[in-house]
Amino acid sequence: MTRYDAVETAVIMSAAGLETLAGHVLGSTGGWTPNLIRNVTLAEQIRACARLLGIKGDPADQSALLAKRLRPKKGQPQGRDGFSLITEFRNGVTHPGPFNYDLDIFDAWNASQWLLEMQLLVLMNYRGRYQDRRLNRRSYAGNLSTMPVGA
Repeated sequence: MTRYDAVETAVIMSAAGLETLAGHVLGSTGGWTPNLIRNVTLAEQIRACARLLGIKGDPADQSALLAKRLRPKKGQPQGRDGFSLITEFRNGVTHPGPFNYDLDIFDAWNASQWLLEMQLLVLMNYRGRYQDRRLNRRSYAGNLSTMPVGA
């Protein structure tokens, strides 16, 4: 047992929540067919769900550790973002094979939880201010942010 076991499980469960919510929103509101949903990556599903709900920005845009991980490296696909990074972490801890991480896994989990929170708040028609969990280590309790949602 390592100190990372719990956060690995949390990353997997957050991704499962994002996948479930994306499938529902894209199918019921976005008009996506089950076949279309099956034929795109999880990153594409959660990105499309966020955009359909009017959520702006990138789930990884508040983390220097995730920004560093997103810098292009030789042999990696171009155009990676926080949505693809969430799924990279989920796949990395789920499937066998080499996957290296350090404290950035905690930021990946925070980013995925933030995205779930934003989606649920939008679905409940909440447009007020909120506590951005991605800022918790750099801010103070009660420092509220504006919802990153289009009008």
